[in-house]
Amino acid sequence: MTAPDKKNLSPFAQAALALDADFVELERLSGQIDRIAIESDSGLERVQQLLVKFAECGQRVADGVIVFSRALQEAHARAEQAGQIVSARAALVRERQQETDRMLERFHMLSDMVAKITMLLVPFKKPAGTVMSADDRVLIKRQIPEIDGQLGTLIDEALKLRTDAQRSQMRTLERDAASLGHTLMAARSRLNEIMKDPLLN
Repeated sequence: MTAPDKKNLSPFAQAALALDADFVELERLSGQIDRIAIESDSGLERVQQLLVKFAECGQRVADGVIVFSRALQEAHARAEQAGQIVSARAALVRERQQETDRMLERFHMLSDMVAKITMLLVPFKKPAGTVMSADDRVLIKRQIPEIDGQLGTLIDEALKLRTDAQRSQMRTLERDAASLGHTLMAARSRLNEIMKDPLLN
């Protein structure tokens, strides 16, 4: 495994690595000092040199602990700031999802109403060349104004939903609502053609 490039490390990681290296050095010097015999002049001189290095390393450890503590506080502050940013973003995500759910619920309700209107239009769909009975004409004359009014309401709702979806940048829902609106307007147009039938007047 390749050792990390210290230049790319955060201040916290650099401080931790430096402190760890000094701890390792402190233990190494401690072991050497403990093992060297001091009965000879050379041994005594060597231990004295190591004691100086041990003191220097001990000072680096003390300084390193301060630096590490400061870096730890700064890292903690950054973590809190990141947490606040994510928390605020999560709230926006929840609001967006709730808005999307409300819009989709409107679309599904609208689709259900369209399906019901479509069922009401079934009796008016006669094969070409078929002559409507007197009962059919009475039924159509009675139902067409009501269905036409319902279609007008649904068209208005579909157009409003398309506008709301466009404002919220919900492109798929915007296209679906626009398509549904066109379908409803085509159905209303066919209904108006039926109303112009001389047999109904």
